[in-house]
Amino acid sequence: MKTNYINQISLLKEFLEKTQEDHALTFEGRLEVANQINATTRLICSIEEKKLFDWLSYYRGELELANMNDDIRSYNIGLEKIIAFLDSITHSSRPNNYSKPTEI
Repeated sequence: MKTNYINQISLLKEFLEKTQEDHALTFEGRLEVANQINATTRLICSIEEKKLFDWLSYYRGELELANMNDDIRSYNIGLEKIIAFLDSITHSSRPNNYSKPTEI
């Protein structure tokens, strides 16, 4: 089961990187980002990875706040943070050790 969520996290990371590269930060693009993060968060919740779920929820909240304020700069920073966090999980030799990534 853990391999499954690592694969899902890798897919989410790739999606966010592509979104960031494509500058798809239109309303529709931001909605799709939220949908992808929500889907991954639900998967993590279903397999009881509480710390990972908490971090994804935290970053999702940062993105939602920036989106509500229509603050593209903060939204981009939030995307960078979540990508760095997901990268730290997918490249960790101990994927259950979810610590806060370094600030960007």
